[in-house]
Amino acid sequence: MRGAVASVRLVAALCATATALFVHPGAGNTATLKPPVIDPFNPFGAPAEDPMHGHSVAASHLTTDHLDVLARLASKLKHMRLEDIEQVIVIGLSDHDLELQVMTCEDEECVSVLVPVEFIAPCCQADEEGYEECVLDNLMRLDENLEPDPDEECARPSARYVRNDLQRSGEL
Repeated sequence: MRGAVASVRLVAALCATATALFVHPGAGNTATLKPPVIDPFNPFGAPAEDPMHGHSVAASHLTTDHLDVLARLASKLKHMRLEDIEQVIVIGLSDHDLELQVMTCEDEECVSVLVPVEFIAPCCQADEEGYEECVLDNLMRLDENLEPDPDEECARPSARYVRNDLQRSGEL
């Protein structure tokens, strides 16, 4: 008899634990427990910061109108051959720097590289037009001041970037 009472107490204890872990929704009702959606790039759920800091128009203009300058800067900063660069996208832009995502390919193998670019002077203009002009001025000065390493093999620039240079200078 004592064994039966002990087993009833054990079952009652297990049932109490089981009911604490799962609450049945009731007769005829079903419930599906779904795990919470967690962003793998923001696991703590803090509000995601705008990588463009409100300057998406300027970033778009840089990516489309000044691709040649961005490609040259990326090749100089990350020691890539200009002819191997396939794509350059501005993925982050602030008052003091920008981030480029550069895809470079060689021998049918491609890799995407993050290229941070720090400005010479911060751009704190209130209007978008003044801000864009300041960023472009910083990029042009960086492009002029950064010299390629003389020990490295110089690459012939891709026709796509030469065309952008010629269009901007008015020769094309």
